[in-house]
Amino acid sequence: MARARRRRTSASATTPTPSKTVLLPIHRIPTFEPVIPLVRAAGFEDLQIARFESIERFDRDFANQDKIWQVLTAVRPAASGG
Repeated sequence: MARARRRRTSASATTPTPSKTVLLPIHRIPTFEPVIPLVRAAGFEDLQIARFESIERFDRDFANQDKIWQVLTAVRPAASGG
């Protein structure tokens, strides 16, 4: 009896890799507006957005790049129970 050969495929061959435009439609637009409802829906509170102006200055002065650096912070209250 002849053995059937199994064709090997890599994960990348079976799963298409979306481009940045598909993953991040807001790429290079400095906003957190699209994610704020998701963060709140996940139970986080006290959302704050801060800019890292010192990193932005470093990028401009030493790397000749004009990027905006931001961070989103939030607090997730402890689950009450028990």
